Amino acid sequence: YNTSVTKKSCAILIISVIPLVLFSILIFKIPWNPEDIIKLDTPRQADIIVVLDGDYTIRIDRAFQLASLGFAPAVYCPGSKFEENRQHFQDLAQVYPSIQVYEDKGAENTHREAFLTKAYLKDTAMDSVILVTSDYHSFRAWWISQKVLDGITVISAPADSGYTGSPGLQGTVYERIFKLERRKITAYYLLFWWAFYFY
Repeated sequence: YNTSVTKKSCAILIISVIPLVLFSILIFKIPWNPEDIIKLDTPRQADIIVVLDGDYTIRIDRAFQLASLGFAPAVYCPGSKFEENRQHFQDLAQVYPSIQVYEDKGAENTHREAFLTKAYLKDTAMDSVILVTSDYHSFRAWWISQKVLDGITVISAPADSGYTGSPGLQGTVYERIFKLERRKITAYYLLFWWAFYFY
């Protein structure tokens, strides 16, 4: 029984499989159409609304809209821009005094926001969240969140940024948004898809 031959065979097998995995990711996982970066679920009852950084005003408005309609009793903000948007939160809190708002340490990117949300939910009985971000960011945010928040139902209810996902994006700011978001989704798949299972 030659262990060196076995190790060499295993190494060759792994090396040969890697291109197949990368090719599969590029073909089957990466969004090729503008509408593919939008993840829009029908809003339904959840334990809390998680609102992510970015186009913060429209995202905050969307979160409070959903909460005011009774989809969740509270809003949780794990991102870094909460402080600079505190006044907007306070204005909405006066309009909707029954909605609770919770802030966290201030994550700088989408996957850190997901990990902070996981830590926040850890010692609670909550098992469902409504995820609010911008429409063009919704698929990537949902994908990361449902990987990190294992066992938690993640409902994507994004804010309308004006990005429609329609084919007629050429030459517009939305074409640049789509291309940038596609690159980010590709990077997350290639760099992080395996790592999420170790958290």
